[in-house]
Amino acid sequence: MNFLSSNIVKIILGTLLLFGSLFLIIGGGNAEPAMDKGRPRVHLSEYGSLSPDSIQNTLLRAVNDLDGKNLVIPGMRMSLDKIDVLGKHDFEMEFLPGGEVNCEQFRLIDCQNFTFHGLNLKGTKEKFAIFDVIGYCFGFSIYDCHFDSEKDDQGNNTFYGIHVRSNWYMPNRTYANSPHNFKIYGNTIRNTRYDGILVHANCSDFLIEDNIVEDAKCIGIEIEGRYGGWKNTTVQPCKKAIIRNNKMNRCGDWGILLMWSDSTSVINNVSKGAYGSFLSIGCKNLEVRSNVLEGMSKGFEVSQEFYKIENGINEDVVIEDNQIIAKPRDNNRGALDIRHAKNVVVKDNKVNCLFKPNAACVSVASSKNIKVFNNEFYAEKGMPYRTMLDEVVDPETGQNVNVLRLSDVDLRNNKYTKVEDKHSVKVVLDKRSNCYIK
Repeated sequence: MNFLSSNIVKIILGTLLLFGSLFLIIGGGNAEPAMDKGRPRVHLSEYGSLSPDSIQNTLLRAVNDLDGKNLVIPGMRMSLDKIDVLGKHDFEMEFLPGGEVNCEQFRLIDCQNFTFHGLNLKGTKEKFAIFDVIGYCFGFSIYDCHFDSEKDDQGNNTFYGIHVRSNWYMPNRTYANSPHNFKIYGNTIRNTRYDGILVHANCSDFLIEDNIVEDAKCIGIEIEGRYGGWKNTTVQPCKKAIIRNNKMNRCGDWGILLMWSDSTSVINNVSKGAYGSFLSIGCKNLEVRSNVLEGMSKGFEVSQEFYKIENGINEDVVIEDNQIIAKPRDNNRGALDIRHAKNVVVKDNKVNCLFKPNAACVSVASSKNIKVFNNEFYAEKGMPYRTMLDEVVDPETGQNVNVLRLSDVDLRNNKYTKVEDKHSVKVVLDKRSNCYIK
């Protein structure tokens, strides 16, 4: 069995195992929460006055008595400071239609087996809004919520985004005591100060489905398996995720970004008018299928961007049956750009290559076992090169990467329309490199 067929079989088997486990864990993604019919339904008014001066204390009393209950919150406008739902389990928070919540900080911390739905949260100039799920949380669903911002005096958005993360301050963080087995679906998120939905390190076994993200300042949906600052990075991958059937419009950076996420599926999503099409960094066992992904200024990248490769490279990746509009981010890059990766299969995609001088439809650099075939590349305004091969240094250390010398790259059997009939090889390849371009 040759590399291509054996690699595809391995990835298909891995994908079947992934979907099987996720079907058992999160119900196959049917977007229906597990409801406890015996859970008593209590109204917020049972805990005190709903007047503007009293609503904060009334809600705090209600959430302190939340275990085993379905708390119904009326459709009214509420101005709140900080609300922490801490250590509760087996509950539901149901926000009735017609309301609006202005809240500086709404956090669910160390909560299990809950559903949360109907919230209409809006950031304002007076109350910058944050919505977080933190720590030892599992078995939960967040759905049918609306999040939005008004602009502050500088024209900035005033809602941060949905953020799911482990407890950054907890020593000995593990997958077991971090958010896992959860669903975020059917929500509308607009005008965020950062990402629309961000899931952070140590999270596992989750589904992000049927959400609408519009006008996020940064990324539409991001899975980020790391801790630390811009360069001070401790990698702790997320794992077993499905990102499916989401719609994103006009994201200020990438439509979808994955950083160190293992066994992740990105399926049937649509991202229009984003700054960047798609980026994965250090992901293993990744599939990207049947998506529509536009990047008006950056391409579709399987790359390390600016992180050193010893933090983990992209490995065992399938990119299939996508519609991609992408612009190479720089000279000597590709609309489809693969670097510091191995075991990548790209097939049956349609790629609209936006013009960049001295750039290509496809670029592969410092990678091994890369197969790009049966794809259609189109460039309305032309493209200088169809394909490029190169050796590049580690993006963080600036050192050569001897363990990832360019080899076993096959860029044949693709169709090019309105693209220059030439290729560019930036390095001299010896016979052992086993690289093919057509």
